[in-house]
Amino acid sequence: MKSWWVTLKNGALFSSELPVKVGDNIFGNMTRTGPQEYYIGSTIASSGLTTGFSYNNKRLVTQPWGYNTLECVAWSQP
Repeated sequence: MKSWWVTLKNGALFSSELPVKVGDNIFGNMTRTGPQEYYIGSTIASSGLTTGFSYNNKRLVTQPWGYNTLECVAWSQP
């Protein structure tokens, strides 16, 4: 599990990765924390482990909205 923020000019920013197990409940959080800042994070409910980051950009003052999406990709390691 990672948390992502995709920007128009700076590419994609993302948090460190946390492993999840089948059946884990995951809480995704995108919260505006200031006039030009968002916190983007994910928490595994059963363990309380969290990965996330804050993103600050002056453009967000005139673009005060954010969009959330959940993308699930499963793969197994040999």
